[in-house]
Amino acid sequence: MNSPSESILSLLLDPNVIFLLFIVALIGVFVEVSHPGAIVPGIVGSIALILFLIGAWFLSPNWVGLLFMVLAFVLLLFDVKLPAHGILTLGAVISLIAGAFLFFNSGQPSQGPQLNPILVFAMGGLVGLVGLLGTSCSTCVSQLR
Repeated sequence: MNSPSESILSLLLDPNVIFLLFIVALIGVFVEVSHPGAIVPGIVGSIALILFLIGAWFLSPNWVGLLFMVLAFVLLLFDVKLPAHGILTLGAVISLIAGAFLFFNSGQPSQGPQLNPILVFAMGGLVGLVGLLGTSCSTCVSQLR
């Protein structure tokens, strides 16, 4: 029988869970940065980011993919601060999808579960939607001032 710590570790070693943790971290920190003062998204995003890094450490990922995924986050932040009208969000979604496929494909034969491509595209769409909503809300607030 597995102990609770072994069960949690085996859950953290699933690439789908690791990717979802990154998405939760990305959205949580993005919402915190785009709407300062909302404490809960920042805390949840930070915890998810730490769990993502722990899970990713045990895999043998392609770290170039992580750079693409971080680029997606940076592009989302720039889209909130710059008048880009959603073009940077589109670049962030493309960077996130490409980065996820690169990150979890290390070129070595895999023994365990694989990353679900449908999950990657669905979460890419969710990040794009959150980015566009965050951009439009920030634009509305800045026009009211």
